[in-house]
Amino acid sequence: MADDNLQETAVIDVMRRRGRRRLVGAIVLALVAIIFVPVLLQKSPEPLSEEVEIVIPPIETPPSIAQPSPTPPTEPAAEMLPGTSLETPPETLPEAQPVETPQVETPSPPQTSLPKTVKLADGTFSVQLGAYTDDKGANAMVNRLKRAGYPAYSEPNLSRSQMVWRVRVGPFKSRSDAATVLAQLKRDGHNGLVVLAR
Repeated sequence: MADDNLQETAVIDVMRRRGRRRLVGAIVLALVAIIFVPVLLQKSPEPLSEEVEIVIPPIETPPSIAQPSPTPPTEPAAEMLPGTSLETPPETLPEAQPVETPQVETPSPPQTSLPKTVKLADGTFSVQLGAYTDDKGANAMVNRLKRAGYPAYSEPNLSRSQMVWRVRVGPFKSRSDAATVLAQLKRDGHNGLVVLAR
């Protein structure tokens, strides 16, 4: 009999645990349904109307320099001081001088000829202008330099386990030829340095 009571309490205990688990599962499912069903059934927001009116206020121009017009007072003349008149003498203002805008001239490419390039070999020099991690950026810069008349090229190099494309101008026989080209490149807004070509 004691064994039967123990078995009954064990069965009841197991049934209570299962009941709690089912109740917790039902609550979780109900919460998920409460949260996500409205989101799924919600209509997408209506787009703004196709015609959006944009109003740009006009630019206020400075008032032109003109003579002030006399305005008659609105108060009775009895309140005016003796010896004063209704008209005030117009002030003389200096005439406005038109402002000339300076014309900005775009610098033309240098007309001096570049030193002659030589075949790429040991003991030659180049001007390095940059190193890019992608060949597109390097090729774009090479094309800009070639349009400007410089003998530019790019070369791939493995640096710190990453491929880098070096943009260079040259090669030149001597360091002084490369330094001359570097000075012209600096005038055109490029920074670089003279390196041994490899």
